[in-house]
Amino acid sequence: ETPSFKEMISYIRETNPELFQSKKIVYYGLSFDSIPEFCVFIYCMDAWIPITRNYNIGFDYIDNKGNIHSVYPDFIINGKLVEIKGAHFFREDGTMYLPYRNPNWSDEQYEYMCDLYERKRQCLINNGVLIYKDTDPWVVECIRYVYFTYGKNWINLFSKSNPLNICYGYSPFDIINSEDGYCPVEGLGLSSFNLQK
Repeated sequence: ETPSFKEMISYIRETNPELFQSKKIVYYGLSFDSIPEFCVFIYCMDAWIPITRNYNIGFDYIDNKGNIHSVYPDFIINGKLVEIKGAHFFREDGTMYLPYRNPNWSDEQYEYMCDLYERKRQCLINNGVLIYKDTDPWVVECIRYVYFTYGKNWINLFSKSNPLNICYGYSPFDIINSEDGYCPVEGLGLSSFNLQK
């Protein structure tokens, strides 16, 4: 029986809840904010779809107080900027908001934060960025691909807090070009190419 999207995510959440905190997945020097982001990256790499983790192309937007903020889409896929967001950040009408509320915030502060998320969404759309929710069919298929191709525990290997994560902070390029010429972490590096079942 094929597990549902919720079952796959629930399993990963239960076995390593740390992965659901920000920037907790590290894969050969790249950091990922969420499991869906990571799965999109792995799927595209395996399928030879050109993908780059975006750290350089950003856009500015202004909040309702006149302050400037910046947003950097997650990826460049096939030449297009792409943002992956959790469906819980979207209202039924498609606008974005902050689903979490600090108990110390006033109603005004919370409304400000929700408005900020919606302004970020508008900025992304106005700059041609494709926004995918983690529940959209393509993203779900990417998660399903990783889950079934590499095994349900594979993602846990890349937790930032996992002492066995030999990908944390290093890439093959870093190791080859280091001054001393060796990897300071014992053991053979793992990649998607040698972990296939």
